[in-house]
Amino acid sequence: MAEIAETRPAEQLANELNMLAHNGASGALRIVGRPGGVVYLKNGYLTYAETSAVPDLGTRLVRSGCLTADDWRQVSQAGQPGDGVGAALAASGLVAAGELQQMAQSTALDALLALTASFAGDCSLTGTVFVPQQSHWAETVLTMDIGSVWTYLQQKTQRLAWYDIGLLDCPRLCDLTCTARSSRPSSKPTASRSA
Repeated sequence: MAEIAETRPAEQLANELNMLAHNGASGALRIVGRPGGVVYLKNGYLTYAETSAVPDLGTRLVRSGCLTADDWRQVSQAGQPGDGVGAALAASGLVAAGELQQMAQSTALDALLALTASFAGDCSLTGTVFVPQQSHWAETVLTMDIGSVWTYLQQKTQRLAWYDIGLLDCPRLCDLTCTARSSRPSSKPTASRSA
């Protein structure tokens, strides 16, 4: 396991992922820390990320009303290794491909934000383990460039720090009213559909 200093989780994780992306790696980067998580890559592109600190894709699909809890349970149990769950969702007609891609992107970006959010005060990265050729079914609907992802995460972190919102806080709309700052970046990285 690679040992990582606890001081700058975002910088450490960015360096590790940039190196893996540069080498065109495919596999899972397991992150040890608070919170822990996994980042999936295929041919150097980010295909998914997850952590227990944010709701997973299944939870989001159910909470958004795209699927019932029973639908998700059936689809996720019926899925085969590889793209089984994604293929089962597409075949079921329960979720449109674009909607599934947007949910996967949102989940992955939120997971990465939680893994690197030093402004939240309770985030530490103590080590990583790269497991080659391990994949997540979301790679069938999502690929993102690592550079674009980090640009987005830096902008999001700056925005949250500006508002003085912790990762686990529940802000009210009036807390987010802004008149003093004129430039708050908001664009997400472009997701592309896997071939």
